[in-house]
Amino acid sequence: MDAWIDCLSSLRDNDGMSAFSLTADETLRIEVLHADVLRKRAPEIAAALQECVAAVNERYVENGEKPALDLVFC
Repeated sequence: MDAWIDCLSSLRDNDGMSAFSLTADETLRIEVLHADVLRKRAPEIAAALQECVAAVNERYVENGEKPALDLVFC
């Protein structure tokens, strides 16, 4: 999870950690389909995903930027 957080924390750096990058105003929307099933069958994975997205967004905010990730459970 640390590596996932590191990679997504550099989406605006264009440093090669990811195959794509975001501009300062862009947000990556991550949609988790059938989230009800995920929460029922693997609640620890759903919780970890939320925690990791929160950690990534916290890094951006600490650096004076807007959050980069939008996690949506569908």
